[in-house]
Amino acid sequence: MHIKEFFSPDHTRLSFEIFPPNQRMSLKAVMASAARMAAYEPDFMSVTFKADGSGGDQTIQISNAVSEVMGIPSIAHLTCSGIPKTELPAVYDELTENKVKNILVLGGDSTRELGEDAYLPYAKDMVAYFRERGDFTIGAACFPEGNDPALSMDEELRHLKEKVGMGVDFLTTQMFFDNEVFYRFLEKARTMGIDVPILAGIMPITSAGQVRRIKDLSDAALPDSLLRMVDRFKDDPDAMFDAGLTFAENQMADLVAAGVSGIHVYTMNKPAIPERIVRDLGRLFHA
Repeated sequence: MHIKEFFSPDHTRLSFEIFPPNQRMSLKAVMASAARMAAYEPDFMSVTFKADGSGGDQTIQISNAVSEVMGIPSIAHLTCSGIPKTELPAVYDELTENKVKNILVLGGDSTRELGEDAYLPYAKDMVAYFRERGDFTIGAACFPEGNDPALSMDEELRHLKEKVGMGVDFLTTQMFFDNEVFYRFLEKARTMGIDVPILAGIMPITSAGQVRRIKDLSDAALPDSLLRMVDRFKDDPDAMFDAGLTFAENQMADLVAAGVSGIHVYTMNKPAIPERIVRDLGRLFHA
């Protein structure tokens, strides 16, 4: 089933992200979490590639299990920095054999052990590769707060438009915590002529440790209200969970009211997060 067929101007789609096994979570545990999330009937689920820099070979198989066994449309992440050019034909064959019709193409940031020349240089190149070879829905990433410090937002948007022109069907944003940042980005993207659906990426903050990781891994601005919340509840896990989900749900309710194409939840493989969101906000996605 092609995810690109889901989007419509009068309906906000809800999707969940899971990551494959790593040193902290076994395949059995990942599949158990995925099954619990699937029970909340998201519009689709995405499976990341090499969550910790290893184990990316299970992404496509997990994506197949989500769609073929759990009955939820799935999308498999692929990264330029994680797949040498010589392996791309085998990846294409694996996607086909596993009936995976939806892929999300990323530049990635893992170590390129074989040297730069062994990999496609940019996500747009991988988009073009798969667009030429198969009938896929192709998603890609975008960054409301920028991704390259050396580029202005206008320059980044020009590159994004070029990537979309290679055959991208929809975009998903990096996590953000201030909706106004997203709305400004969306307006600029539309003005630039980027007209594909843009999904808002939301990560509920349920521990103080997440804040440290976000600061290390992204340029996402953390509002004072969010930092106060984390400081107040950081030593009480239950209160922190409730406060973090409330903050994220307020973001999501506003985004749905604004008519965004979709909300993609970075779940950290925690089924309690989708459970809470669907319990509190489920009606918003079916209105």
